[in-house]
Amino acid sequence: MILQHLSEGDAISLFGRTGHIAYFGQSVAVIKYIDGEDISISQVELNHAYISGEMSLIRRPTYNPCHVKLDKQQEREVIRFEEYCSELNKEQKPCGAGVRERVIFEVAAKIGDLAPPSTSHLHKIYKQWLACQKNMTEVLFGKKRTRRPNISEEVFGLMDEAIKKHYLKKSKATILMAYKEFERAYLGRQYLSPCPSLSTFERRIKKLDRLNVILARFGKSAAREEARSANSKIKIKKILDLVSMDAAHFNVGLKNKLGQYIGMPSIYFVLDGYSRVILGYAIHVGKHSESSGCVIHTLRYAISKKTDPRYPFCGLPSTIIVDQGVAYVSEDTVRFFSGLEVNIVKTATRMGWGKPMIERFIGTVRTSFFSGLDGYLGKHDKKIYSDETVKKAAVYTLAEFRQAFSKFIHDYHNTPHTGLNGKTPAQVWAESARLYPPILVEDMPHTQLLRGIREEKQLKHGTGITCDYQAFNSTELQRLYHDLESSKRPGERSDIKVTIYRDPLDASAISVVNPKTNVLIEVPNTLGYDAEGYSFADLRRGRTAKTTAEEAPVFDGGVREEYSSNKRRTGPDVPLDDFDNPMDLNEVLSTPSKSVASNAIGYETRPQAPDEDDYVSVE
Repeated sequence: MILQHLSEGDAISLFGRTGHIAYFGQSVAVIKYIDGEDISISQVELNHAYISGEMSLIRRPTYNPCHVKLDKQQEREVIRFEEYCSELNKEQKPCGAGVRERVIFEVAAKIGDLAPPSTSHLHKIYKQWLACQKNMTEVLFGKKRTRRPNISEEVFGLMDEAIKKHYLKKSKATILMAYKEFERAYLGRQYLSPCPSLSTFERRIKKLDRLNVILARFGKSAAREEARSANSKIKIKKILDLVSMDAAHFNVGLKNKLGQYIGMPSIYFVLDGYSRVILGYAIHVGKHSESSGCVIHTLRYAISKKTDPRYPFCGLPSTIIVDQGVAYVSEDTVRFFSGLEVNIVKTATRMGWGKPMIERFIGTVRTSFFSGLDGYLGKHDKKIYSDETVKKAAVYTLAEFRQAFSKFIHDYHNTPHTGLNGKTPAQVWAESARLYPPILVEDMPHTQLLRGIREEKQLKHGTGITCDYQAFNSTELQRLYHDLESSKRPGERSDIKVTIYRDPLDASAISVVNPKTNVLIEVPNTLGYDAEGYSFADLRRGRTAKTTAEEAPVFDGGVREEYSSNKRRTGPDVPLDDFDNPMDLNEVLSTPSKSVASNAIGYETRPQAPDEDDYVSVE
């Protein structure tokens, strides 16, 4: 064997293992086996291996084998032609004079073929048989035979123009509607031949690329979803290598301790991709929306060490996958991620499969926890009308819901997972944590101070800063006030504005930016320990209730009294004696008033309830 004839990419078998030549130099070669291992070997050793039979070239097929399902008649046809070609292949000169005629005569007599092929036909089949690596099925039935259409290219061009102009549109016109437009254009050109039929038009559309049709008719997101392909699994070696974060909204109403409706929950999740454990979650009750404050708070809670011994999951992740929602790409969220010094991967819009693990978990939450839960109305579907409303169906209080969901998460962590080879998420976390202990973030100097919502507030002398009916003050904040106060005379106050950051889920403290040094100052709530563990919404509950539009009384005919949260404009005072017939004020005041007809038919009184503020709770 001449080794110089070898080249990179040649498949070989060396020492009983299969691989290919990854590099072939003047004196050394690199062999890459199919299991991924690489070895280097000199040309002398390679030559000895070939002489001793320990190295050989592997022949690769040069065609795609045909896997056509044949019926009985087709199988007999394949066997018949294989007999002819096999006998012809045994001849030294298959194409010699008289050879093919003799082979046809002998084989026909042998198999009893009453209609043997002609010489030219056998010669054609024989050449194709050799080109297809002697696969007669590929020769006879591997290729579909198409009939050449008798429609001119000009007409096909007109047809394509009608398809593009009328069918490939977001308006989603039907094939029949597009065909009528094509027929009108065809008749307008006054061709002599009849117009192609609707079935021909349909076949033209079916030949179009499916993804291009979806892109034109349903949009980029739908085409991208259809084009997705799971070609490989996500490879994660240890815990906290890859963490996914997402929020989900659930169509179930919750009440407060007084039995009043307060809203629907939105739950933020942080999931570890290796062990499938939930590092942390936060429950937001109110409007179904996502905020940067909730995102930052949930992530801070997820990476921090918990006080619950049953919840040992914590640590700083290497990579976090999020979507491109407003809450995840806001300036404050990006600054928080930068402070953690972690890698952030953002999936495209409407691309849930970009973070499949947490999307699958959210599906598990819907089916395993919410399905069957009293008051849950399922995912919102515009096609299905229900007389039941979320407010009417509300059964559980926020505290009861928190307790039930906490038990579900605990059970999930201790239930065997099919994606973990039957192990529980807690077991996989414990095994990996022994080998790769998580990095704990005990001291977060700037990220701990950074909250999610940025606001401009007035800094006052003595009282500090008031934010959402809560007062925040400290000695350091008052020292900042005196540094920023321009007046040097006692009793004179300037209007001082400072930038603050607050977390809607944590009312215990806020962060204040020193405008001179751009350093964050943590300022506690003046309530002290009474504000620990409470959100701003929790501390607003005790304020005076207001009547909302939904609590406005209903009069006869079911018409709700018009309600407006805006203050009414008051007109000028009118003197009581400025009338043609002045009335006696003393007589009016002394007249007994009539009782209000609260028992009249059609009148309904409703208890006043607190404003529908967002209640937020964290587990």
